[in-house]
Amino acid sequence: MHHSAFALQLLHSRLISQQSENPMNQPAANTFFVKAAKSVGIFVVLLVGAYIINVEIQSYLGRNAAVATGLPTHTFEQALSLAKQQGKPVLANFSAAWCPACRRLDKDVLAKPEVKQHIEQHYIFTRIDYDTEEGQTFMARYQAKGTPTLLILDAQGEQLKRLNLTFAPAQFLTQL
Repeated sequence: MHHSAFALQLLHSRLISQQSENPMNQPAANTFFVKAAKSVGIFVVLLVGAYIINVEIQSYLGRNAAVATGLPTHTFEQALSLAKQQGKPVLANFSAAWCPACRRLDKDVLAKPEVKQHIEQHYIFTRIDYDTEEGQTFMARYQAKGTPTLLILDAQGEQLKRLNLTFAPAQFLTQL
């Protein structure tokens, strides 16, 4: 009997020592997966946070670049109405605030005084934002595959010309 009491006491002390090493009484492999899942979760949260911050920064830079052109901002419908009144075609710029190529077009081409002056004299300018309902309608109607897309339209909204993307003001003016 004395041996069985000793064996029970030894078994009891081993169980207590295992519980102190592994407080949740989980196998070591299970603990590894819990830690790995937590690490992956933290990584995903950080990745999503970085993405959101990047989108906000890109959008902020894009809005500033668009404003810096100094070109008037009309909705698409306003531009068509003004085109009818003034007898000018519409220069439609389909873009997005977060689009690096759109920002470059604004900064390197549309903000240049000679380009801006030519546009204001000969066209009704409109910027259609990809991230709006108007943008989605425009994209479907004119088969815009991406941003930026520049179109010259008549006062009824019929496409007269699709411009090739260039960041050289002289080449841009040649297309107009």
